Amino acid sequence: MKKVVITGCSTGLGRQMAQFGRTLGWEVLASVRNESAKQPLEALGCTVVQLELKESESVQQFIAAVQEWSEGHLDGLINNAGVVLVGPLEHLERNQLREQFEINVFGHLELTRGVLPQLRQAGGKIVMLSSVSSELTFPLYGPYSASKRALEAFTDALAMELGPQGIQVAIVQPGSHTSSIWEKCKNQVAPYFEDARYGTMARSLQFFAQQKRLPPAENVARRVFEILEGRRKGYRHILPSPSAWQWRVRRWIPDSLYFRAVRRLLDKSKT
Repeated sequence: MKKVVITGCSTGLGRQMAQFGRTLGWEVLASVRNESAKQPLEALGCTVVQLELKESESVQQFIAAVQEWSEGHLDGLINNAGVVLVGPLEHLERNQLREQFEINVFGHLELTRGVLPQLRQAGGKIVMLSSVSSELTFPLYGPYSASKRALEAFTDALAMELGPQGIQVAIVQPGSHTSSIWEKCKNQVAPYFEDARYGTMARSLQFFAQQKRLPPAENVARRVFEILEGRRKGYRHILPSPSAWQWRVRRWIPDSLYFRAVRRLLDKSKT
């Protein structure tokens, strides 16, 4: 039976991937931040280990758990865990930005490095969960977009370094999909609703967070396991979503035009 490690399985997309992997017959080691999130995953048949990506000691303990569980043979690593820091850059402190990168970037790189021996033994694959937000940046989402862009640059290098060693690396870039992350974003921007400088942006982004017609998280889980099982080839996978077409257009228009388009979109959504 093939073995995969999935980070960030407490809720949302990570839990969906853990469930999907078990349905396909994979052995799954799932990470959670809080002990309270273990029971539903254990009920699915997953091995569950606590992990705090912003703390190197926790990452090293998790690596040791992976080594013991995998018995030296790991078929897949899905770096999914992440947090979203939302707010005007003018109001965000350095330690807040540091935590965004510790969790979304540095923790994943440390974990990946630690399990490479097991992946080499199995000829395993690494899937990095990025986002169309790596290039489709919106006001107040700067820290999140920056962390995803950094993750992709590191992953580009990783793919070139590990490819000759028989380890395939892929990036999956979901657009907006059903996730509890939207509720968290809405809560973060709420304090800025009455701010003279950023109130319009905050209220508009709350509007987007309340959208209901979004693709299900299962679409992302399916694509990830198609990659792991060799049914999908290629390095970069952009999943269909309301924001995916915007991502493609962004790559071909001048920056000034993009900035104006975003401002118009935000002004329109507040009405």
